[in-house]
Amino acid sequence: MYNDREERDYGVTAGHVVAGVVFGAAVGATLGLILAPRAGKETRRMIAESGERVRRQATDAYQQASTNVNDMVSRGRAAVTRGREAFQSVRDRAAEEVPRRVESAVDDVRSEFS
Repeated sequence: MYNDREERDYGVTAGHVVAGVVFGAAVGATLGLILAPRAGKETRRMIAESGERVRRQATDAYQQASTNVNDMVSRGRAAVTRGREAFQSVRDRAAEEVPRRVESAVDDVRSEFS
């Protein structure tokens, strides 16, 4: 059935976002430096500052992505633990209840034929 609110996965990951940010910043900085007329010393200084800025942005983006991944992993582990505990609880209750119900059914059948 078609769902208007269906989510689509286009394969974009945190790594793609980080790479896009770094690449875009590098291209923008390079074009700005190339197209702006400046003295060689000033251009070299601007290139160094731009490189440092891109490095900081990439580091920040990496740290944010790393934090997000670690958070998702922690939440996933907690969900697995809750699921395992729920399964074990149901299994334990069934292990206690099923033999009792089978015995009761057998007793009912015996009483029918007695």
